[in-house]
Amino acid sequence: MSPKRYLSNKKTKKQTISIYPELKKEILEFCQQKAIENPNDPVYKSISSFYTYVMNEFLAYLEKGGDLTDLYNSRDSSLDPFYDKFSYKSFAPIFEEFLKPNRYETSDLNLSYFLLSVRNLYLKNFDPYNLTQFKGFFQKLKSHFENKELVRNFKFDIKTEKQKRNVKGVFEMSIYYKNICFENAKYNAVFFGYLGVKVNKVEISKDGIYSRMEVETTDLFFNPKSLRAERRLLAEGNLKRIINLNSILEDEDFYLWTKLAMDKDIYISFKNLDEIIEIITDMGFISQSNGILDNVLLKQLKFFEKLHWIKINNEEDHSFNIIIPEKGHEKELKFLQEFLSKSSKITQVGDNYYLE
Repeated sequence: MSPKRYLSNKKTKKQTISIYPELKKEILEFCQQKAIENPNDPVYKSISSFYTYVMNEFLAYLEKGGDLTDLYNSRDSSLDPFYDKFSYKSFAPIFEEFLKPNRYETSDLNLSYFLLSVRNLYLKNFDPYNLTQFKGFFQKLKSHFENKELVRNFKFDIKTEKQKRNVKGVFEMSIYYKNICFENAKYNAVFFGYLGVKVNKVEISKDGIYSRMEVETTDLFFNPKSLRAERRLLAEGNLKRIINLNSILEDEDFYLWTKLAMDKDIYISFKNLDEIIEIITDMGFISQSNGILDNVLLKQLKFFEKLHWIKINNEEDHSFNIIIPEKGHEKELKFLQEFLSKSSKITQVGDNYYLE
């Protein structure tokens, strides 16, 4: 170890260093908060005292063989028990594929119990009016999620304006997997709403592994009451910044078709009926002895119901109505009748049809 070089505790020299204005502001806020919490601690009496303390301690740490990376490895794990309670372990590549079909689903809004639980956790760890506490808690969050080794970048920059209570910020996150990143962006947008924060703008990179949100606190952020309806409404607005017609049109056709399939007034038609024959053949509908399908007649009806050609009235007696318009769809109606007639007898009573 090198010899002690501090001959006096009296400060006789000045050292000028250059730092970013935002970093200087954060250090000042940190010292002010610590001075309130520890009024008798001389370390936080001034910025100069704090700088001197940090330099002395870290230099001594390095002289003892310490390394900067050791500080990152020694992370805060106080949030692990809470998040682990709601988590499970899975292979990321498998989970990535599982999320793909659900990319534009809005089930995130149905997690109110979990979202309010997370909000309560936040409120226990920081005062909404205290930005220094918030930043400290965010560092705990960052430590927790980076430890999962899915997050490449986790950053939150806070921007305040004089004479204004509400706070603006930019939240950035990078994840190695496209669909996991998108799902986390959805969750974060919804949770911001439950926290009382409005999402003004969302950007997702073309490769899908980076998301950026511009956010702003609302009066709900400072309100300790639950106010579930108001928070859910804000969450819905935030989610629309991510899931909307513009984003769906920019993605694969699969996602738009999935949304359209929910509308019973929309039906599927075919340019060439050979295509539907190929689909039916692949599904094993033609042969009743395939050993795979049970109740083949009902499965055939359900197939055409999924195309929105018919509506099943009663599954037991195989009754249905034809809902696809007759005008302009003569070929489809003829195909439907011929196909069903191959394996059953069709009886019509008024507008109802029966398979026997």
